[in-house]
Amino acid sequence: MSSIRAIIFDIGGVVVRTDWNKFFRKYVKQSRIPSSRLQRELIENPEWRECYKGKLAEADIWKRLERDSGIGSAIIRQVRTMWKNVFEIDPEVMKIVEALKKHYEVFALTNVGSDSAKFIGDMGVYKAFDDVVLSFEVGMVKPEQEIYHHLLREFKLEPDECVFIDNLEQNLPPAAELGIKTIKFDSVQQVKRALKKLGVKI
Repeated sequence: MSSIRAIIFDIGGVVVRTDWNKFFRKYVKQSRIPSSRLQRELIENPEWRECYKGKLAEADIWKRLERDSGIGSAIIRQVRTMWKNVFEIDPEVMKIVEALKKHYEVFALTNVGSDSAKFIGDMGVYKAFDDVVLSFEVGMVKPEQEIYHHLLREFKLEPDECVFIDNLEQNLPPAAELGIKTIKFDSVQQVKRALKKLGVKI
């Protein structure tokens, strides 16, 4: 008999897919800048970490990038205008969430700024879960271990009762060190197999 009580999902890259290369090819067609550079300098910029902690507004980050990145104001304004189009709910992952809720508590733990959180919430994503931890609301981010401690305290969970699913490898070890079982998300079928291997009913 499995002792697992709760399944915890990351949102971006798991429940909501974000293919920035596809986005840049579709919406920033006139740019000669490679999509890999656009993603690195605009999306993976370390300044977003402060936004995810709730210390800076997303609008402030975009203004800084427009001023400092060297990408060009016109391109950055275009990305700002169209950025919501990058979010796509993965219906197969949502089916897993719904199936799991028949037997387990299902939570979400995600690094996100306030504007993105509102849009994803309006898409109906968060209501699929029993509860969510949004980084900007708690002032902590993955992979800092304190956010995993916070989730356990908030929902009165023991680490060995939990499975955490994330698409980023660096977010898993801090959770595993606490005793949380972890799965790196690569595909829907792979996650199903990994959950079943842990004795999770799905």
